[in-house]
Amino acid sequence: MFIQNIKLHNFRVYNDHMFKFSPTLTTIVGPNTAGKTNILEAIYLLATGKSFRALVEKAVIAHESELARIEGFITNQNGKQELTIITTNGTTNGTRTAGKRYLVNGVGKQKSNFVGEFNAVVFSPEDIQLITGSPARRRNFLDSVLIQTDRKYAHALTEYEKAIRRRNKLLYRMREENTLREDELTHWDSLVIMHGQIITKFREECISFLNNQHTPEFNFILNYDHSAISKERLLKYQQAELSAGYTLVGPHRDDIILCLNNEKSKINLDQFGSRGEQRMGVLWLKYGELKYLEHQTQEKPVLLLDDIFSELDKQHRQLIQNIIPGYQTIITTANEHYLTDIASTDMQTIRLNIKPDLND
Repeated sequence: MFIQNIKLHNFRVYNDHMFKFSPTLTTIVGPNTAGKTNILEAIYLLATGKSFRALVEKAVIAHESELARIEGFITNQNGKQELTIITTNGTTNGTRTAGKRYLVNGVGKQKSNFVGEFNAVVFSPEDIQLITGSPARRRNFLDSVLIQTDRKYAHALTEYEKAIRRRNKLLYRMREENTLREDELTHWDSLVIMHGQIITKFREECISFLNNQHTPEFNFILNYDHSAISKERLLKYQQAELSAGYTLVGPHRDDIILCLNNEKSKINLDQFGSRGEQRMGVLWLKYGELKYLEHQTQEKPVLLLDDIFSELDKQHRQLIQNIIPGYQTIITTANEHYLTDIASTDMQTIRLNIKPDLND
């Protein structure tokens, strides 16, 4: 699997640009605010349907534009494919429109049938938040991996999130009205239990796979702090949920805890790990993500490295350099001297010198 090129229309700082990529190694070089990360963001959107940067989807649309369009031309086990994502700001020529459209070879698709045509793993300095950030950040990590490999998971996650939102609205209304609507609650209970248990099963399997990725360089393990969901647990927490006005149990409250796996104990990296150990732990997670996607799809995902070499010491850079030859890799950097040790005869370089835009 590899991406041949990408066309960007009104995406971030790019009005109409096309970028071509080497099937092995491409470097994107330019000063800060030149738009390097925007290119990786667009590629990742084609893999997962969501940005690894923007909290609001329409943030990717260029300033004063109505829509952004990404077209990627990829090759996978199904041959050559054209993947397109169109993001709108809610109106086009005064008419209300859908927020996002997905197309494969020009044919509209549901998101669940679009994600998985192409796989990518992104590694950026912000990934340290997988250890130091919120549980939501770590759940999003698992979700971004699993939606690329199994449409059953993607469907269960979508339906679970819908059901949780509806159930929370009902719980809030019951709290405000001081009433118990057993019949309505039973309906949403059954949906969150059914889809929630599917989510838990897939997450358990993924974490088990990651924990079995042993190498001499890495000695880490993930603890799955999962919030089981069942009829019995919902009944147990019913009064607490009625008082709170929202759902207190289920995979939307899961967490994963990354630990240094010593012989005598497991050390929580968030609480007790050094900065170096935390960075090594993130690298282990990303390595596991690569291997999991490859194992599940039988294809090698594209590796996206967003200006990470400036954040890593020599030992960590060497580990990355050992991984790169096995995957199509696209690297951004503001300092070319970091690329000296990975330069190859078939490396392609894209040089940027674009003035920053308000939306970058």
